[in-house]
Amino acid sequence: MYLEVPPRLIGTKVFSAMPDAFRRKGVRPDWADANRPGQPTDCFIEGPSFDADGNLYIVDIPFGRIFRIAPDGKWSLVTEYDGWPNGLKIRADGRVFVADYMHSTALRCSPARYAQRGIMELDVLTHRYVFVFAPNGEVIARIKSCAGPSCTNVAIGGKERDRLYITESVTGTVLSADIGVLDSSLRGA
Repeated sequence: MYLEVPPRLIGTKVFSAMPDAFRRKGVRPDWADANRPGQPTDCFIEGPSFDADGNLYIVDIPFGRIFRIAPDGKWSLVTEYDGWPNGLKIRADGRVFVADYMHSTALRCSPARYAQRGIMELDVLTHRYVFVFAPNGEVIARIKSCAGPSCTNVAIGGKERDRLYITESVTGTVLSADIGVLDSSLRGA
């Protein structure tokens, strides 16, 4: 809701999309039967979180995968396991924690171990828009998806913490929006 001034509209652009090599076309995972009956599901990404080097980590729920997306947009598989990773958070000390939907538990992942072996903020978003709220609860901006209608989660990144990265789950796309136009106190800088 806004009171005096309509919210600013901020557009998005595609930062990176899951490469075809990682998509699971023609596979019907149990997660999809329970959560997206009758709809094709070659991925469903969630849980974006940045590490100290600027890599974006995300999960792919139906296929139990964790990916790292480099600042240049290149994807690599961190790990794959028998579970449904639903969210991910990287702590300041570098530890990665994953909330698993299938096992109803939190897991810890060690990306460094896998590498050695050679392998505002907001919570849930809906539809094509992300809404940005001022501390007093007033809507000051809305961010429109340029991809699909299933924006599910966000992470703030960029060298100046002036970019919002949004997972569009169904298309397997990570979007970015310039939030540098907002007051720095409102974006947690």
